[in-house]
Amino acid sequence: MRKLAVLIISLSFFLGTSHSQEVFKPSHSLKVDMGLPASQGNKPFKSLMQGLFNVSAYYQYTLPFGLNFGGGGNFNYFTLNEFKLPGTVKGGISTIGGFGKLGFEKFFSPKLALDAGMKFGYSYSFSKNSSTIEKTGRSFEYDAPYLEPMVNLYLMADEQSGFSLSIGYVFRGVKFNASHLMVDEITGFEPEDFGGNTHYLIVGFGYTYYFGNKSNN
Repeated sequence: MRKLAVLIISLSFFLGTSHSQEVFKPSHSLKVDMGLPASQGNKPFKSLMQGLFNVSAYYQYTLPFGLNFGGGGNFNYFTLNEFKLPGTVKGGISTIGGFGKLGFEKFFSPKLALDAGMKFGYSYSFSKNSSTIEKTGRSFEYDAPYLEPMVNLYLMADEQSGFSLSIGYVFRGVKFNASHLMVDEITGFEPEDFGGNTHYLIVGFGYTYYFGNKSNN
């Protein structure tokens, strides 16, 4: 992830400095990011949970010098690797949350922009599988705050639309364990393996609609 982020930033500066055309500065934008989450951090979570999709939608306001702030919502789903649990437990964990964002957006040319920042929010998870249905008839719910440093590299289709490569890394304040799946135990791990927080890497694509733009020579 670190090497890819360095490559994106280097490419942005190289391409941006090679243009002397007029660059516009957007004031308002609506953004949608979609990606594939890869479980990290807490060892049982990394072993048992497989990310299927992550989607974020948010509004962003950008000041003339590039500082931006905004807010929106996020939803993702992780499926359970049933072959790594004793017995047959099928299901997954869906998570919904809201967040604020603070970042910086730079237009290097009419066709290229970079947006980097931090999302900070709170999310609620609904763990539903054959074990939770058998024991309670519904999902097991839990909640936690989270932080997500992110970077988007945009290629502009026109002055109002941009498509991006997006990378984020979520740090979530929850220690995944057997209670989240409502199983008696998760075998094959040491006690300290359950002490780490849940993390996940998100790599995907995004779309942005800009409005309230101002041209800058």
